Amino acid sequence: MNAMDIGFITQTLDQLGSYRLTTKMPEYLACGLPIAMSPTPGFFDYVGAAGWALPSAHPAAPEFHIACAKWLDSLSSDEVKTRAQGCRAIAADRFSYDSIGSKFAQFVEHILAA
Repeated sequence: MNAMDIGFITQTLDQLGSYRLTTKMPEYLACGLPIAMSPTPGFFDYVGAAGWALPSAHPAAPEFHIACAKWLDSLSSDEVKTRAQGCRAIAADRFSYDSIGSKFAQFVEHILAA
């Protein structure tokens, strides 16, 4: 991951893709890697200024790839560096064990009690 300039997370914008989070997101952020991601709620909740919302088309559609290529051609290395600056802080704030450990424990206890 440290050899990459931008981490890509493409998801469909249907009921499944719009509301799931991939484990790549906190990994990318923890490595200081800005993220280009489909415009799901997770992008706006977690990535925001540390990345870019990708086109709203289906990731397998030709127009999606064409729009991504045009966007990448217009992107400067300075913008990538600027977006990367906040990545590690977001990961530490949102995904560190201290911030999610108790929430996960509550989830497991709820499942076991059922």
